Amino acid sequence: MKRVGILIAACCVLLTSMTTNGPITVGETKITNDYPKTITFEVEVTSTDATIVSVELNLAVRGDISSFVKPAEFTPAQQVVARFAWKTRRDDVPPGAPIQYAWTIRDEAGNTLTTEPADYVITDARFTWLMLENDDVALWWYEGDAAFGQHVFDSATRAIAAMKRHTGESLPHPVHIVLYSNDSDFDA
Repeated sequence: MKRVGILIAACCVLLTSMTTNGPITVGETKITNDYPKTITFEVEVTSTDATIVSVELNLAVRGDISSFVKPAEFTPAQQVVARFAWKTRRDDVPPGAPIQYAWTIRDEAGNTLTTEPADYVITDARFTWLMLENDDVALWWYEGDAAFGQHVFDSATRAIAAMKRHTGESLPHPVHIVLYSNDSDFDA
């Protein structure tokens, strides 16, 4: 009787594992940043049961009340590499915007998998950014020395600390500050 109990427990663990993982597996997501033109998301997907028929990228900019779902480009097969090129200039996405993304994949057998959301912060790829960051502030700048960046960072950190003292509230996420050195860099 003890062996039957162990066998049943082992079967339950195996079935739970199969249900959780399912026949669809997702490999690494690669992100190619060509901001301000595009940000390209790429994912490797495999189904052990059937041909992959749908791969969608779910995107949300933190702070926006809406999100969007975009179909990725790929050739249907049991193992695919799917891509979606997000035209950030057209969608007016600001630099420094933190986003969340997840993939939803379906195969011909009706299996579906949605990945856990992942975070990505949009940076302007035209510049080599310097960065300072703590739990409340993330500062990016590309022109000016470390003392300049530290001065701006310290000022922002003090301002947020004062806000916390006066309101008793904390920020749910860090404030992202992106400093451009001139209007033409920013406008481009």
